[in-house]
Amino acid sequence: MPKDDAQNALMTTKFSCPVLIKSDNVLDLTFVRAEAFDYILTPINNKELDIRVKNLIKVKELKDSISARDEQISSLIVANKEML
Repeated sequence: MPKDDAQNALMTTKFSCPVLIKSDNVLDLTFVRAEAFDYILTPINNKELDIRVKNLIKVKELKDSISARDEQISSLIVANKEML
């Protein structure tokens, strides 16, 4: 995907998963500013890619866990208000 299209997609789309961008530039903060979670430089080192993907999966799992807890708390608050 061309850089401009990828940047536009990041800025206009709400992703439900972490986004990892491949970049040819040493320091391409354009995508980080556009809310990419991480970026990896080319040529791609497979070990580095594996570590970064595993870390992003952990981030996703933690965010999902927090969202689930938020929903539970909200439900408890509503139930408590109804009891009063």
